[in-house]
Amino acid sequence: MGKPLGGAASYGYKWAGKELVIDEKEAPIRKLLHETFLKTKRKKATAKALNDLGYRTRNGSSFSDTTIGRLLRDSTAKGIRLANYTKSLGEGKNWVIKPESEWIKIPCPPVISEELWNNCNAVLDQQEKKRSSVGPRTAYLLSGYVYCTCNAKMYVFTESPVYKCKKCKRKITVADLDEIYHDQLKSFLLTDSDIETINDKSQTAIAEKETLLKTVSDEYAKLTKNVEKWLGLRVSGEFSKNDFAKVYRPVEERLRQIEKQIPILEAERDFLKIQYLSNDTIIQEAKDLYTRWPELPFEEKRNIIEIITNKIVVDANTINISLSYNPTILPSQNPGKRQHVSALAGITIIRKKSVHVHLAQCRNI
Repeated sequence: MGKPLGGAASYGYKWAGKELVIDEKEAPIRKLLHETFLKTKRKKATAKALNDLGYRTRNGSSFSDTTIGRLLRDSTAKGIRLANYTKSLGEGKNWVIKPESEWIKIPCPPVISEELWNNCNAVLDQQEKKRSSVGPRTAYLLSGYVYCTCNAKMYVFTESPVYKCKKCKRKITVADLDEIYHDQLKSFLLTDSDIETINDKSQTAIAEKETLLKTVSDEYAKLTKNVEKWLGLRVSGEFSKNDFAKVYRPVEERLRQIEKQIPILEAERDFLKIQYLSNDTIIQEAKDLYTRWPELPFEEKRNIIEIITNKIVVDANTINISLSYNPTILPSQNPGKRQHVSALAGITIIRKKSVHVHLAQCRNI
């Protein structure tokens, strides 16, 4: 029935009666966890990054790669709490996942966007099935993203540069599709209608950074107060030397970590504010990508395609291009380098276009 049966709330949440609500102290850390994983692409590296910043799990222990993996897979973060999705194989035996048709999905307040959750889980999915040997180096810009309407991937099977569906025999030349894709960048990357969205998201990013800074500062004040209390008990003789050492040493480590983290968070917040004031320059950089595209090296073009392309579907006389843009990384004016734009981090702009093209008129077909 989807009703709560007790148990601890997922990290970043708490129970208010029988209602699952966001925990204001844990939620910023839960969000940072996903953002860090998307950058590192490694669970252990994410755990180490959080631990080094002084963050801990709810029970005060260090984050582990197992904990990171579990929280990344937990759909509660994107606003969907699952119930009735596991069952026991018997006393003392393992729990297993039920068929998805039996799951109960209950809406709850999200702490991250669905896009961020999906991106993190896409990385996990890719890592889990990346057990086979590495394939050959990509020879064509759009390889792996071109599909036929029958849902089969289109490949270049011969030396002739033509994407072809083995099942439907539908085809399009590589040069034509590259040209069509390039043309779509003109109206895709940061159009004027996106400016308001970017400014709103930038302000949200600043507010979230300030919330995280407040959480860390409050934790520092709480730990400092505990240390002062323990010192008083030690001086009065109520705390033995060994007992004092047991409680003080782990807290001392966290205090040192938080002391390093607070100025970093303050600097990041201030940088976001500066970037917010210079959004016009960043937007112009994005718009200029269409003009600079022909000059970019193959590897840099391919990297951009991997970031913004979801799928390209070739029909009889239509090409459907599905793009999603997260402008965290923009190509810089220097070849081979990328410009990190923190102020726009986390902004995702979806473009799904149907480009009407008479394939029979395309050259070389």
